[in-house]
Amino acid sequence: MTVPSADGGASQGDLTPIPALPPSVIERFGARVLDPITTVPLTSGIPPRPTAYVGNTLLVRGLPGGRRDATLEQVRAVLKDVNLEVAFDDAGDEVAGSLVGSDGIGREILEEFWVTPVRVVGTQDRRSSDQPPVDVWPVLQRLREEGIGADEVGLEHLALACADIGGTPYWNGMPYWNGMPYWNGMPYWNGMGQSDAAEYAVPGSGGRGPAALSIPDPAMHAPDVKRRPVVVTPDTGIGQHPWFADSSTATSHVEVNGVLLGLDGPMNSTPPRSRNPLDGSLLPYAGHGTFIAGMVRQQCPQATILGVPIMDGDGVVGEALLIQTLVALLIRQAQAVSSSDPDDLIDVLSLSLGYYHEEPADTATDPLIRGLLKAFGSWGVAVVAAAGNNATIASFHPAAFAGQVTGLDSHRVPLVSVGALNPNGSSVAYFSNAGPWISCHRQGANVISTLPTDLNGDRQPSARMRYEKTERATIDPDDFSGGFGTWSGTSFAAPLLAGQLARHIAHDPTSTRVERPEIVRRGWAAVSRELPGWTP
Repeated sequence: MTVPSADGGASQGDLTPIPALPPSVIERFGARVLDPITTVPLTSGIPPRPTAYVGNTLLVRGLPGGRRDATLEQVRAVLKDVNLEVAFDDAGDEVAGSLVGSDGIGREILEEFWVTPVRVVGTQDRRSSDQPPVDVWPVLQRLREEGIGADEVGLEHLALACADIGGTPYWNGMPYWNGMPYWNGMPYWNGMGQSDAAEYAVPGSGGRGPAALSIPDPAMHAPDVKRRPVVVTPDTGIGQHPWFADSSTATSHVEVNGVLLGLDGPMNSTPPRSRNPLDGSLLPYAGHGTFIAGMVRQQCPQATILGVPIMDGDGVVGEALLIQTLVALLIRQAQAVSSSDPDDLIDVLSLSLGYYHEEPADTATDPLIRGLLKAFGSWGVAVVAAAGNNATIASFHPAAFAGQVTGLDSHRVPLVSVGALNPNGSSVAYFSNAGPWISCHRQGANVISTLPTDLNGDRQPSARMRYEKTERATIDPDDFSGGFGTWSGTSFAAPLLAGQLARHIAHDPTSTRVERPEIVRRGWAAVSRELPGWTP
């Protein structure tokens, strides 16, 4: 669903999809979706674009004792007039303190990019007057009117994974199932984020399905390199699979200065919701991170893959956890350079997730995360971002930042956004987003990659029998114990490019050098080889 234009035309904002979140996600995050027709407009008077966000939370930039305290003082003064106040868990301050490290090198990065999720709550008077729950959107517009800018305070967006769950889902030829709308390309039913259409998608439609792959692990016969390039894939983590049995080359356990990153670490304040024990279906994005890791492995068998688990199988992550995780990874990179430690370097960051921002002016959107990704480039990390799967020209972030940071800056590796191609390698996948901010395309429709071998849902073969002591059956649509499957999405085009960039870095004769200018040069060289014409 998109927002209609009053004059019948279509602008980029008109074509922004309206997220349809399942009840489990709404409950877990206290989520809301901006409705441009009924909600408070931007301070400019323009309706916002649709976006999903945590309903009672604002992100405030900076560390305690620094810019955050000054901003919070301004926020409190404004909220006092409307019987609102702020509350937050200071456990995040302890995490930030740990990330600084013994050498203190992380302090500058934290002060610049760290965010604190701050809840906006009613004062005692408001709480006792049967007022509805606080919605931070009108609160944020009031803060903007008082001069508190997007550099300091913003919404906590919900970022969604970029896999095409059902491709072109259907039920008896109808685009809806039991009258329920689609969520990110997948229908939901009775509050469960599971799709029968996804399980019964026609062959080639793009849904997750089992496949057989007869080739061995590409790493078995890969030539040795001086240093394994490191590719980070913040997603659902890396599941059980023989290709990833060696934790030194692929792992979901990543720590920075003793702080565990991901859903099980101290940064996560929204643990996954308990599932109904009678629901044996697979979560819609189960195995997403493992599939991504397999795309990297196929392109660069020598790469070390850090699959930080920031998403559950629902494929949703709050922006606070996303930003804080990226800040920690940036600190790791800075410390590796400072200590001349090539083993801790990060070479490529692959992001298969995103959101549509509420602000129509792209140059003004989301400075909290835009500046952070630019900083990765300045530390020599090539950032690759999926372009999104909604077949729209509306800017999808963070991929849309590619149009703002490419430039020709020799001191920063550019961010690259990736759309999806069909298996023929020539036509763009129908679901892939489009726009001038798309940097390139790679195959991402009906690709084959790894899935966890313990991923097996409650669906059954449509027909089975025994003949002469042998079981015969049609394909079990959600049994991935063979370890491989097909799936579609820009989610998988992005790590394909990430693996290609890593391969160039692996064979660069200077791969072990840790000087910052050399790391940037190396990343730029990889980008230039894959994107002819992109030169610093």
